[in-house]
Amino acid sequence: MMVLSLQTIDPSHARYLEKHASKAEIKYAVFCDAGSSGIRIKVYELIVGVHAPIKVSDVKELDVPKPNKAKPGLSAFADSVSDIGSYLDDLIDSAKKVVPADRQASTPIYLYATAGMRLLEDDEKNAVINEVNQLLSDESFSPFHFEKDFVKIISGQEEALYGWITVNFLKGIFSQKTSGGSCGALDLGGASTQNTFRTRKDSALVTFEPTLAGKTYPVFAHSYLSYGVNEARQSYYEYLVTKQGSDCKKIISHCHNDGYEEEVKINDKDYLLIGKYNGVLCKKAIRNKIFCNDPDIEECPFIVQPKLMGIFYGFSAIYYALNDVEMLKTDDDIVTVPQIKNSTDTFCAKPLEDVDTSVYGPDIMYGVCFQLNYIYELLKDGYNVHEEFFTLHVAKDLNGFELSWVLGAMLEATKVL
Repeated sequence: MMVLSLQTIDPSHARYLEKHASKAEIKYAVFCDAGSSGIRIKVYELIVGVHAPIKVSDVKELDVPKPNKAKPGLSAFADSVSDIGSYLDDLIDSAKKVVPADRQASTPIYLYATAGMRLLEDDEKNAVINEVNQLLSDESFSPFHFEKDFVKIISGQEEALYGWITVNFLKGIFSQKTSGGSCGALDLGGASTQNTFRTRKDSALVTFEPTLAGKTYPVFAHSYLSYGVNEARQSYYEYLVTKQGSDCKKIISHCHNDGYEEEVKINDKDYLLIGKYNGVLCKKAIRNKIFCNDPDIEECPFIVQPKLMGIFYGFSAIYYALNDVEMLKTDDDIVTVPQIKNSTDTFCAKPLEDVDTSVYGPDIMYGVCFQLNYIYELLKDGYNVHEEFFTLHVAKDLNGFELSWVLGAMLEATKVL
């Protein structure tokens, strides 16, 4: 068993270790979340050997000094892979300041990329991944333990599964003596959206059967690429041009507050987007373009989506949009689909001049009305939730950890569960 001075680890874990010093072993893991719009680096401290399976109290996300994130997303380097080194260099240096020097060589570093990289052509994906592999395997660039399969573009289904693992680990589900109830996960990002829930072992819906803490969980996990909020907004803009005419210099958006104006580029043409909010027409446009109501729309992946029932946690863009309009009253709030609709229409019906700009800044105004309407339609017509038997918790954090797929991916990669 490795012995580590308590002065080198997080103070709260140091106190915890004093009680369990005879059984505990400290491990670290460095994890790079390469999303569609940027990359973040996280460092975890794990106390292994005290509990089987590992509990939330055995895991600590350490504070990584800035810079701990960078923009743009990794996919932006498809044509300039030689620039990836300088892009990652400062992040690696920040992680080195957190992991004790004598533990860096045994600390694994992982880089998992998501929807932004999935959208690239195969040769572009390979060029980026090969460059990252070369960099992280170079000890002069990164002192951390690295193996080739530590860098990968995860599938949408894997991203969905990892988000589900995060939620249920933080809820203590895997520490229960019985394999009782679990929570579903709804993750809405910029380029994709994921839904995951436990199902019956004999169900045709089973996508994964992960073994976690010695128990097998049949899980349905699905990801919809190009249905994240940013991609959906662009699809909506293209739909407006199709319906209003590509020769128009101005396009009217019923998914923005009255008085809102923005110069947008759609299919390489410049337009002035003018807000004229109408909740009925906004939702109809989203349904028509994205959720299969328009007979001219040929592709509709949501046709095979099972109806959602049970307890779910919604996070990422779901949290940010609802929190932006002060819909959430607690850190772990329960909201209903009708409440989302009512709050959306109340906020978006305000003319821009009546919106308190000291509370709602330009970044919020840019996208929140479309996002809110999209979230409502995603739940109602995309995920087809069964409102009577559907409970949605919306949160950014749970038990001190950010709700995202990253924690679940780290737990699975390090095999500590």
